[in-house]
Amino acid sequence: MKRKKPTRATGQDGKPDWPKQLRFDIEYAKQQIRDHGSCDMLLVIYPRSGPPNVLYAGKNLRRDAGSKESMYGMAHLIAIATDATAFAFISEAWMAPADSPVLPSQSERREECIVACVCHRDEHDEKHWLGDMWRIERGPNGKPNGFTHIGADKMVPENFRVRDIIPDQSPNAESVMAARQALAELQNAGVVASQSVRARHDA
Repeated sequence: MKRKKPTRATGQDGKPDWPKQLRFDIEYAKQQIRDHGSCDMLLVIYPRSGPPNVLYAGKNLRRDAGSKESMYGMAHLIAIATDATAFAFISEAWMAPADSPVLPSQSERREECIVACVCHRDEHDEKHWLGDMWRIERGPNGKPNGFTHIGADKMVPENFRVRDIIPDQSPNAESVMAARQALAELQNAGVVASQSVRARHDA
C-alpha cells in the first residue's frame, strides 16, 4: 500500500512556511495513529530546489539505535547531495519525568507522545528550530482516543541527534559530488533495504 506523505506547506509567496509545515506534520502523525494505531519515524529532507526527499523507518528502527544512526547518516548524505536547506522529523517517542532514573522507554511513568520538529537554514546560514509534542491518549482497549498538547518546551535542539542532518552552511561542489557517490555506493550495496530504511530521491 502506498504511504501517504505530509502535505507540503507554502505561503502566499510560494515559499516554504515552516510554522505551518510543523502543524501539517503533527496532523499527519495524528492521522497515522488514528488510522493505523502508530506512526513510523519519518524524515523529510528539503533540497534547495526540487521536491523533497523522504525517508521512512519501520518500527524496528525505534528500538535499534544503530539502525537509527544509519538512517540519520543516510539523511545527512542526502542533505549534502541535494544542498538541502531544511528537514522535518516526525516520530512517536516515550517521555518520562525529568527525575526518572532510567531511560523514558524503561520508566514506569512513561508516556507515549508524538514528536515533530522542523529545522531550516536561512540565507545567512542561521539555523532555526521549531518543535512540538503531543501526548497520545489511549482507551482501555489500547486504541487511540485523543491527543493532549504538551508543548515544545521539553524539546531542546541540542538533545536531538537529528539537529545535525542539514549542514551548517551550503556545501561546496566537491562535498556534493562525494555525498552523491557515497549514496550511490550504499544503494548499490543494498544497505538501505537491509536496514529496513527506504530512501526515495525525487529530484
